[in-house]
Amino acid sequence: MFLIILVILIAAQTPIGPSAAADYLTVLGWEVDKKPIETEIVNLPFEFDDVYAEYNKLQRQAGFDLSGYMGKKVTRYTFAVKNFEGQTGVRANVLMYNGRVIGGDLMTVAIDGFMIPLKKR
Repeated sequence: MFLIILVILIAAQTPIGPSAAADYLTVLGWEVDKKPIETEIVNLPFEFDDVYAEYNKLQRQAGFDLSGYMGKKVTRYTFAVKNFEGQTGVRANVLMYNGRVIGGDLMTVAIDGFMIPLKKR
């Protein structure tokens, strides 16, 4: 009985979000470290302005839709992508809500960079 309680306590304190986000990226074919370079809580607005509407268009291209999460706090995990051909400084953002991937994108940090849907490599 003690062992079961110990396992439950350890599991409750183990952050599964970053690991699940990294695993999701790996399934898509992207090489990333398990540890994100940034973790941030994002408050999605109750109503999307033009910027969020455009971002949600990008999400829908990858099979996601953030409109069901308006007004929610979601976690964004950012990972450095190691295998994006021809580019350095590429980042993968994964949005999660209650341990579930709900969106994301691939982008560069360069001034003349890009932001594209999070799709299979």
